[in-house]
Amino acid sequence: MSVHSLNIAPHSQHELPSEKKSKRRSMAKMSSFVNMLSPATTKRTFSFKAPSTPAAGGHTPQRQITPYKKPKPASIDRRTSKLWSDTVDQAALSFSSNEIKRQEAIHELVQGEVDLIEDLRSVHKHYYYPMKKLKLMTEKELDSIFGIVERLVPFHEDLLSNLKALRKADGTIDGIGETLSKWVPNLRHYETYCANQVFAKGLLDTKKTDKKVDDFLTRCLESPFSRKLDLWNFLDLPRSRLVKYPILLKQIYKYTEDNHPDKEAITELIERVEAVIKDVDVKMGESVCKYTIQSLQYLYDTQKSLHIEQSKSVLCSGQLKNDRGTKLHVVLFDKVMVVTRTATRNNKLSYQIVKDPIPLSELELIDLSETENKKGSFKSKVLRHTSHDKCAFRVFSRANGHPHTLYARDEHDKRQWLSCIQNAVSQSASLMDKTQPIESVADNSETILPDSSNNVETCLEIEPTITRKQETVV
Repeated sequence: MSVHSLNIAPHSQHELPSEKKSKRRSMAKMSSFVNMLSPATTKRTFSFKAPSTPAAGGHTPQRQITPYKKPKPASIDRRTSKLWSDTVDQAALSFSSNEIKRQEAIHELVQGEVDLIEDLRSVHKHYYYPMKKLKLMTEKELDSIFGIVERLVPFHEDLLSNLKALRKADGTIDGIGETLSKWVPNLRHYETYCANQVFAKGLLDTKKTDKKVDDFLTRCLESPFSRKLDLWNFLDLPRSRLVKYPILLKQIYKYTEDNHPDKEAITELIERVEAVIKDVDVKMGESVCKYTIQSLQYLYDTQKSLHIEQSKSVLCSGQLKNDRGTKLHVVLFDKVMVVTRTATRNNKLSYQIVKDPIPLSELELIDLSETENKKGSFKSKVLRHTSHDKCAFRVFSRANGHPHTLYARDEHDKRQWLSCIQNAVSQSASLMDKTQPIESVADNSETILPDSSNNVETCLEIEPTITRKQETVV
């Protein structure tokens, strides 16, 4: 098509007026016809736009984006606790005050089972299965964190069903001793569950560093079903329920008449439950010890010893400082004392051993505040060039020296450390009278701890707090 074919040449000077009028009418009709078309078809144009010129200072102005606003928190599903007297007819309140209190205590036991079952089901419904479906963790990691929590549900459902079967028409429950006596052996399953909690907590803390996992747990925390409790609060409920059983039983015992058959039965139940709790404490202590040993890092082969491998419990652990102000993490096992530095690699907490561990059979403890005026003694020679401090004490091995001057946070903290170390040394000395001393095996290649870097348990983490057996050092 040429430009000439568009017929845009000027009108001839010889055109008649009538012809001009007819052309104007045709143009008007064409104009009215064009107006009927879509504006998009008539106003569409094609052009090449040059890039916008930068603003003053050479910066291109950016579009303002409305920042993300966190939605309002959803309503929390709060539990409403009701007393036994609120669930029965007023006619039942004709019982004696002592019997009403006994029924209230039994009701608290029953209602606690209802709440625990609901929470344990919620753990798998809202955490385990969604995390497995979203592949936030491997199945092995999920099993390590959640343990046998799902297998605990049937035991408590069985107890709840049996207790409800004892309820009379007036809402009271007479005797619970026989029912609980048959059920208590199920508490032995808590030994396995609670012993695994040490590794579960460490692995969960490590996995929280994954943004996807952390985002999922944060969303769950903001959901109504969580009641503002995080995942670990739910996983720790069975353990807290276990230690509460003796308290509930003692409350029932308090309001049970002396001539009631449950009086003697509940006394026996309390002893049996407390025995289970004691065994669970031992298992958890062994797990803490095992986890701590797996978290140790040996810089030299001479630091490896059977004293560490054969330790069964951690008597005391926490943060101290050396004479240069460096923070140290000190662990007092039942057989050896280890001074370490905390280190984090790939979001995994570990403890690097400083110098050689000190077996308790060779450990010498000195309170620096008591050696200031003892000049000329062996201790003063060992402690020379050491400034006196009320919060300082020194430990060293009688066999090879390697002294450590350690500073506690305050005098109270220091007294707790000294007491714990002295007791541990005394117990070790009494055992040495009955057994032969353990020889160091640093040169024996067969005793080197195996490399467990690929083991899930080695990536666990325990919060480094100052703790001791049966007592916490503040």
